[in-house]
Amino acid sequence: MVHSIPWYIALVESVPEAFLCLLLGFKVYNVQVSAKNLFIISLFNAVFTYFLRELPILYGLHTVIILIVLTVLTTVIYRVPLLKSFICVLTGILILGIIQFLTLPMLFNIFGVDLSITEVNPWWNFILFIPSGVIMLLMYVINKKFNLVLYDLG
Repeated sequence: MVHSIPWYIALVESVPEAFLCLLLGFKVYNVQVSAKNLFIISLFNAVFTYFLRELPILYGLHTVIILIVLTVLTTVIYRVPLLKSFICVLTGILILGIIQFLTLPMLFNIFGVDLSITEVNPWWNFILFIPSGVIMLLMYVINKKFNLVLYDLG
């Protein structure tokens, strides 16, 4: 089960997390999106995530639900085909997942904590996100500078 998070963690962690996932996911496929709209989608996602994490659902299922919600939102707002939107959103979430898979064990080791710390002190959600967020931001900057495109869906 996923533990609930306070509203302020949903705001300071979920908003930049969704924003960077979407920004990078769309960038690697050369689909043009506005930062303003991505921010609005990210805010909506934070509110949705806050309530979603209150539900007693299996761990990991919340990610699938968020993938669907973000796909539908980006499809409606950007009027891109559903499959294009799905591919971009899924790629952004996969990039985040891979980065977290690689960084979280090191962070747990460095700080001498485990994932249960996020239930006791919700600020750890944000602290543990910072390295992933920085890496994703660097990936975006590098991608933008060198125009690295996996496949041109734009």
